Amino acid sequence: PEEAIRAATPLDLEVLERGVRMRQLIQQAARNHWAVAQYTETLVGAGAQVRTAGVLPARLLIYDRGCAVLPLDPRHSAAGAALVRDPAVLAFLQQLFEHYWDRAVDFAKDDQKGGPEPTGVERNVLLLMAAGKKDEAIAHQLGMSPRSVSRIVARLMDRLGADSRFQAGARAASNGWLS
Repeated sequence: PEEAIRAATPLDLEVLERGVRMRQLIQQAARNHWAVAQYTETLVGAGAQVRTAGVLPARLLIYDRGCAVLPLDPRHSAAGAALVRDPAVLAFLQQLFEHYWDRAVDFAKDDQKGGPEPTGVERNVLLLMAAGKKDEAIAHQLGMSPRSVSRIVARLMDRLGADSRFQAGARAASNGWLS
């Protein structure tokens, strides 16, 4: 993705300089990729709004609610893209984007540690735990190692003063961390 990022950065900055509003969602695991983090920080510095989400279904670009670009194969962006102009499909894609946007965490705040609120990663782990996922499945879904997930769970349990995962979930829910 580094080559694509190098190509996209000046174009995105030019769009932002023209005053176009840009909202971007990135997958939480991408924060750990140096080039993605640097690119995102550059865009945020230029006025883009960026949020991170634990899991995103596919890359999606929506332009002025008039057209959207979707990958033909979400796993291989080089396979090409589809241009969508159908108003009903565009409305659905906009709703899908808003759904993920509303649940995502501001990029600038996502990296903060400590404090009463969970970080973006911690919140995603909690939500997947609440959905009944085991650590291995959570790790796979978030692009992390199972050991990292176990450390996050242990840190959350300690912060919540919980002796079991169930108790941690109940306390996280009462704190409003799952809504």
